[in-house]
Amino acid sequence: MQFRRSLVIALICALFPLQGMADTSGPKIYKFLDRPFMELVGFIEAPDGYNDITGFTNRRPVKDITDMTIDEVLDFQRMLRQNGTQSSAIGRFQFVYKTLDYTTKKKPHRQERTV
Repeated sequence: MQFRRSLVIALICALFPLQGMADTSGPKIYKFLDRPFMELVGFIEAPDGYNDITGFTNRRPVKDITDMTIDEVLDFQRMLRQNGTQSSAIGRFQFVYKTLDYTTKKKPHRQERTV
């Protein structure tokens, strides 16, 4: 299942090449960051929406992901990893522990923000 999702995303990226990538005069605008593409990724990766959790485990947090702080989500993902779960992917875009931790590490007051 996970392989099929990755294959679909790779195929979409190949079929819809990035536009404006040759222009080096300013910040690059990546076509794959457009909302329709992100909606497609969310639909493929997490058909149950923002509270979707990796299919590699039956464990669930005590409350909805949308009601958790980022630190609570990271704690849950850490627990999944410590228990040997194949993946810690969580949420609509299936962030894994390392990615979520890295992208939020330098943000102040991380514990006060919700996912």
